[in-house]
Amino acid sequence: MLAVQLDLYERRISLRGRVDNKNVEVLADVTATLIALNPGDSTVDISGVSVIDAAGIACIANLGNELAAIGADFKVVGAAARQRRRFGSFSRLREAA
Repeated sequence: MLAVQLDLYERRISLRGRVDNKNVEVLADVTATLIALNPGDSTVDISGVSVIDAAGIACIANLGNELAAIGADFKVVGAAARQRRRFGSFSRLREAA
C-alpha cells in the first residue's frame, strides 16, 4: 500500500509504504499535479518507503527530468542505504531530510 502526501506550498511529495508497479500511477498523478499547479524547486521524501522498485524510481526520475526542463531543481531525501543503492548514481539524491 502506498500513501502519498502532496504539500503544494512547500512543493514536497512525501511517500509512505511500497512504491511499485502496482501503485506507481498514484505517484505519477501526484507528480503531474505538482507540475501543473506549482512547478519549481521540489522535494520527494522517501523516508517512509519500505520498498521501491524500478517503476517507482523511474517515476521519481521523470519528475526530476520534467522539473529540469523548466529550470527547476529537485532532490530526493530520506533514502535508506538499500534505497540509495537502487537509485544508483542519481545525482539529486540527498541523504539528509
